[in-house]
Amino acid sequence: MRKLLRASVLSLAALATCTGGAPAPRPRIVDDHDRLIALMGGIDSHLLEIQRSAGDPLEPDALRKHLLGMRDKFERAGALELPLDTFRTRAAEAADAVRELEQRVWTRDNREDGYGTLRSLCGGCHRAFAPPANVATSAPDSVQACGRCHAAIHDDWKRSLHGRAWIDPDFRMSAGTPPKMECRGCHSMEPILAREISTDVSYRPVYRPYRQEEGVTCLSCHGLADGSVAAARDVPGAPCRPRRDDRLRSPEFCGACHNPTHLAYDEWKLSTSGKTCTDCHAIRDGKFTHRMRGVHDADFVRSGLEWSCGVDGDTLRIALTNRSGHRFPAEVPTRLLRVKIRIDAREEELVFRRPMKAVVSEKDNRLWPDETRVLTRPLAGSRDARVEILYQPSMFSQPREWIVIGRWENR
Repeated sequence: MRKLLRASVLSLAALATCTGGAPAPRPRIVDDHDRLIALMGGIDSHLLEIQRSAGDPLEPDALRKHLLGMRDKFERAGALELPLDTFRTRAAEAADAVRELEQRVWTRDNREDGYGTLRSLCGGCHRAFAPPANVATSAPDSVQACGRCHAAIHDDWKRSLHGRAWIDPDFRMSAGTPPKMECRGCHSMEPILAREISTDVSYRPVYRPYRQEEGVTCLSCHGLADGSVAAARDVPGAPCRPRRDDRLRSPEFCGACHNPTHLAYDEWKLSTSGKTCTDCHAIRDGKFTHRMRGVHDADFVRSGLEWSCGVDGDTLRIALTNRSGHRFPAEVPTRLLRVKIRIDAREEELVFRRPMKAVVSEKDNRLWPDETRVLTRPLAGSRDARVEILYQPSMFSQPREWIVIGRWENR
C-alpha cells in the first residue's frame, strides 16, 4: 500500500507545475486501488447511517439495510487485486463480523457495543495500511504553481475554508493530531479529477501527504491526469493548458468530499430547490469567483431557515422550515442550531445538531431539506413568551458571536 501511495504521490507532484514534462495520461478508473478508495467511502457512509439508525428510537429495517451494504462492500474489497499480504484476510474477517451483527437484535443495551465493533473494523485497516504522515517533495507551493498568474483567485482561495481545510481549529479538534485517516483525504487531497468520480459519490479523494497545510489547493480541484488543468473553457495557449471540464460544475464534484463522512450530497438529492451547490455557495461578480458563502456569512445562514412564531389559543407555535438544500444546520457536529424558549420564568433551550461520530445513543435531530418542524408549548394562561433562534457556527465561537436568525416576543 505504501509503495502504491508513494508512486501516486510522485506522479501527481508533477501536476504542481505549469511547465515541464507532464505525466502520462491515466484513465479515470486506473486500478483496484482506486476501487478500494471508492469502497472505503461507501463503507463510511453506511457507518454514518448505522449511527443514525441506532439512535433513539432504533430503526431495525434501516440498520439491516446498511449492515448488508457495509458487508457487501467489505466482500467486494476482499476480491480486489492489491499487493497487500494481509488485506484479503482482514476484509474477510470484517465481512464476517458485520454478518454477525446483521443477525443480532439491536437494543439500547447492546447498540454501543455493536457500533463500536463496526468502527474498529474501519480503524484497523486505516492503521494497518496508512500512508506516511508526511512526505518530502520538491513540488512548488500553490503560489509558485498557480498564484503567480492567478494572484486574485489565489488570494480568494487562501482566505476560504478550502484554503484553511487542514488548519481549521474545528477540524483539528474533531479529527485530532495527526488527523484521523478518514478525514485526511478531503482536507489535503491529490487532484480529484485525475481519478474517478462515481455518480453515487462513494469515491473518496486520495490523501496528499505533503504540503497538507495548504488544504484543498488549486490542483486538488483543477488538476488533470495529463498535466493540464480543468477549467470552464479551453485556453490552449495558456501555460497550464486549461481544458473545459463540465465535472467542475456538477454536484458530484462537490459530493466527492462532502458526502463521505458527511452525506451532504445524499441530503441535497432529497431537496426540491433545483439548485446546485455552487448556485448557492459561490459568489459571482459577473462571473464565478472562488469566494464561497458559508457559515461565516450571517445573511447566508439566515437565508437557509424560514421561521415563524405565533399564539394559537393557549399554545405557543414555532415553525422552522429548512430552505438550505441539505440538512440544517449543515454537515458537521460543530455547527448547532439553538432555539431558546421562555414563558414567564420557565426557560428551555432546544439544540439541533448532528452527533459526534463516536456517539450512537444521540439521534441526529437536524431538519431535513424542505422540512417544516413545528414546535408547540402550552402557555398555561401566560402572555409573556419569548423565542430566540441562534446559529452557532463553531464550537469555539462565543455566544456573542452566534448568528441571530430571529427573535420574537408576545406580551
